[in-house]
Amino acid sequence: MKILSIFIISIFITILLYALNIHANDNIIQTVYNVIGIIFSIGMGLIVTFSMSGVESKKYVTEIRKSINGVRNKFILIFFICTLLFISYQHIPRIEYEISDMCILIDEIIKIHAFVFLVLALVYLITNFIRIQVLKDDIFDKILEKKENND
Repeated sequence: MKILSIFIISIFITILLYALNIHANDNIIQTVYNVIGIIFSIGMGLIVTFSMSGVESKKYVTEIRKSINGVRNKFILIFFICTLLFISYQHIPRIEYEISDMCILIDEIIKIHAFVFLVLALVYLITNFIRIQVLKDDIFDKILEKKENND
């Protein structure tokens, strides 16, 4: 899932939740952001310590390094966006906009959007975290298989 997709999906879900009069809770948003921080830290630790020792093909090393760097950059970008949203929604003043007989609370929409985006970003980070772990395991298995075949 691309980051732009997360943003677009979160906008549609935000509109739906606001229309259904479902609002976000500050404590839940804070909890989700804290979990994102933990997953980000663990994911970055996994990326930084990713070992390609035993991979003998220069081509594979280059491909793996490129993929890992891409994931690292996306992790950093999505965490940066989450941090901006988390800080921003807390400092938005009460904004009411009236259309006909309906009052739209812009600050509530921003708060809901922050929550939805954070949840989708959490899913994104966890999915990529699992992919990195699977890649690491696959590389280890291939190296082990090659060693066993050579012995």
